[in-house]
Amino acid sequence: MKTRFLLLVLPLVLFACKGKKSSTYTPPKTDTIVQAPPKPGLRNDMKVTLHEESLNKVFKALGDISGTEPYKLLLIKGTYTWTLKNPRIRLKPGKADFVTDVNVRAGSLEYSTLCAGDVKVWYDGKNNKINVKITKALIEIYTYFMGRKVSITEVDLASHFPDPFSFDGPATMETDMDFTMPDNSVRKIYMKTTDCDVIVEDHFLSVPCEVEFYQKPVDKKATTGGKN
Repeated sequence: MKTRFLLLVLPLVLFACKGKKSSTYTPPKTDTIVQAPPKPGLRNDMKVTLHEESLNKVFKALGDISGTEPYKLLLIKGTYTWTLKNPRIRLKPGKADFVTDVNVRAGSLEYSTLCAGDVKVWYDGKNNKINVKITKALIEIYTYFMGRKVSITEVDLASHFPDPFSFDGPATMETDMDFTMPDNSVRKIYMKTTDCDVIVEDHFLSVPCEVEFYQKPVDKKATTGGKN
């Protein structure tokens, strides 16, 4: 009985499969946006990055950083010395700052304090330099006299860093390329960066730029070995 039932059902299944339409793939419309285009004015041709760790390696290369000055408090004369411990620049979105521990010796008194200061970051397009400069970092120098805290002076550590940390910018990446054309002539294409700026991001600096390509005439004598 089962065999007879299968023989009756099988032709119906085959007939149904024969009449079924095959599925076809319909590609998306050509105007479908897969990825949003860049925002107007966005510099996205080339980007140079400088990590926070690179800046702080400069401090390590400088070695010990300290200063000693004389002071006079009432009838007492002495000297104070400050020494930086673990100076570093921190980069956060839209802001850079300077942080260091400072060991101070004022007369017979020794103490440690934390200093937080301001940092300016800018790109010098004329000289193609990424500049990072400490602009303000104040610490108080004090001592104790007759059991009372007495301020001696205030030191701006930024004055001891008159020169900015300066790094080469993206203009060093300018180059030229030779292309052999179908008629065997050679065209030289030059690339240069334009419209660069510096952006402070999380733990690094980025310098995005636009890139321009342009053509200059090539000396025919140079391309033909100097023959007329």
